[in-house]
Amino acid sequence: MKRENTNGLGVTVLELSLYENTALIICFVLYVGSVIVYISRKFSQERELEKSEITAELEMLADESYKKKKIKEDLEASHHLNANKF
Repeated sequence: MKRENTNGLGVTVLELSLYENTALIICFVLYVGSVIVYISRKFSQERELEKSEITAELEMLADESYKKKKIKEDLEASHHLNANKF
């Protein structure tokens, strides 16, 4: 299968068959693809976390706004009731 030769620079050169070269290329492509998927999932999870944090903050602000509006309406209603008594 593997036959090692050295070129003139002392670098080992593997003489592989077409099938071995194809298998190595496929393995390399799969490895690079898995690294890309891993990195993209990491960024995707960070974006989802940021979105959920923003959504939670918006809901909190909406609740506070609703409570303030409700208190204001209750105060106005009580003023109208007090005004009608006199």
